[in-house]
Amino acid sequence: MPSLCQTSLIIYPSNDCVLEAQIIDVINGSNLSSAAVTYDLKNASGTTIDSGAMVYVDIVASVYYRFRATLADSINVVAGNKYTIIIDCDAGAGKRGNWSPDVIAEKRV
Repeated sequence: MPSLCQTSLIIYPSNDCVLEAQIIDVINGSNLSSAAVTYDLKNASGTTIDSGAMVYVDIVASVYYRFRATLADSINVVAGNKYTIIIDCDAGAGKRGNWSPDVIAEKRV
């Protein structure tokens, strides 16, 4: 069973933003590196404003793993508004997870 260990939770209007998620196997505590991970960014009314696949990145060899996606600066987000990022993970063999953390769009200063 996968568990979402950590994710970035800030998006900035008119800026490319990196969405990162660390996903671990709760049975053995290892980082998942082989999984299909997707995201949907939804506004407060539930409308999808961006979606896509997240790719696995071994940032620091054998220490720091993440699934990553880039949210383009052209997506329509407004500073101060609340959004939800739905992250789905399928690592096979019944290892599936779904998380929906809330995020706030913040003006970069």
